[in-house]
Amino acid sequence: MRTSAFVFLSAFALLSTAGCAQTNDLFGGSSSQASQPLTQQNTMSVASLTPQEMMGKNVITNNGQKIGEVEDVLLRKNSSRASHVVIGAGGFLGIGEHNVALDVDKLRWSGDHNALVAMNTTRDQIANLPEYHYDGSVVSLNRPKGSY
Repeated sequence: MRTSAFVFLSAFALLSTAGCAQTNDLFGGSSSQASQPLTQQNTMSVASLTPQEMMGKNVITNNGQKIGEVEDVLLRKNSSRASHVVIGAGGFLGIGEHNVALDVDKLRWSGDHNALVAMNTTRDQIANLPEYHYDGSVVSLNRPKGSY
C-alpha cells in the first residue's frame, strides 16, 4: 500500500512539473529566453518610453526576476521627462511592501519582456532601499498635486 502511494505521488509530482514547464511556452516565453540574462545589447534606453507608458509596467532584474510594478512616475520639475519610477518592493503578497524610487537612468527597456529592467540589481537590493516619501520636490504622474 505504501509503495503504491509513493509511486502515485512520485508520478503526480513528475507530471505536474512537466506541465508547469510547458506553461511558459503557452504564454510566449521560452526556457532559453528566461535563462539568458538581459544586457545593454538586448535592451533599449527607457527614454524610448513616455512617462505614461511606464505606468503599470513590471520591473525585473536582468535575470528576469520580477521586482515590482511601476506605481508612479516622478517627473523633473518644469519638464515632461521622467526622473524616477516608484515601485512597491519587499513584502509578500502586498504585505510588508514599501515604495522605493528607482532612477530611470539606471533602468533599461525590454520590449521582449514588456518590462523595465533594473540592470545589475537584485530583488534583495531593491527591497533594502529606503522607503520613498513624497516631498513635493518632483511632480508625480499618478498622485494629484497637493496630496503629498
